[in-house]
Amino acid sequence: MDSASSQFFIVQSDSTYLDGQYAGFGSVTSGMEIVDKICADAKPTDNNGTIPAEEQPVIESITIREE
Repeated sequence: MDSASSQFFIVQSDSTYLDGQYAGFGSVTSGMEIVDKICADAKPTDNNGTIPAEEQPVIESITIREE
């Protein structure tokens, strides 16, 4: 059963447990302090990192560059 969707995630630290399970692409080239702040402020409700919908951060803009 395919359970993946079109979601994407910014991962703050190495997550080798995802190797072979998902396609990885891109990297944060600037603004890592924003990622760090989101992680510092996050209050997961379980070991899966679930954040209640009303508390989830929203990406207001993103730039994708080909290099």
